[in-house]
This record gives sequence, C-alpha cells and structure tokens, in this order.
Amino acid sequence: MHKAIGYYERQLAIAREIEDRQGEGNALGNLGIAYAALGETEKANALLEQALQIGQAIKNIEIIRGATAGLAACAAGRRDGPALFEPCRAPPPAATPDQ
Repeated sequence: MHKAIGYYERQLAIAREIEDRQGEGNALGNLGIAYAALGETEKANALLEQALQIGQAIKNIEIIRGATAGLAACAAGRRDGPALFEPCRAPPPAATPDQ
C-alpha cells in the first residue's frame, strides 16, 4: 500500500502542476482510500473531504460518489480499500441437509 501511496502522491503533484482539477480530485480520493486501508482514518478523511470539495466544485459525479463512499466507509470503520466500491453482496444461502 505504501508504494501505491507514493504513486498517488506523484499523481497529485502532477495534477496540481498542470492545474488538472479532475486529476487532483481523483488523486486525493485514491490517497484517501489508501490511507483508510492502512487504518489512518484522520488522514483519509481529510483527503476524502478535499476530493469531495473538488468534485462538487467541478460538478464531477464520479469524484463526488467515490469521496462520499470513502467517507462513509471510514465512518463505519471499514478498511478494505478498493473493495469499498464493490457492490454489497448477500451471503450465500445456507446449505440444506440434503445438499
């Protein structure tokens, strides 16, 4: 995860350098999810809040959705990184005695 954080930080620096607000929002969201996966929820929340603000400012629904999902997951105490965005799945049905 630390290697991924390094790449996301590089992505963020480039996005800011070229004034790419969408890229900046994406990088902040990715960093937030990475820090959440490491259990660093305060840092994750700060990054995800920044991503959310950018998403709202540029009206990018994907950034807004991702940041909101990440913030909700942090609030719920989840730390499973990319799995945050997978649809919730019902548990498999219990086996019956004749199976």
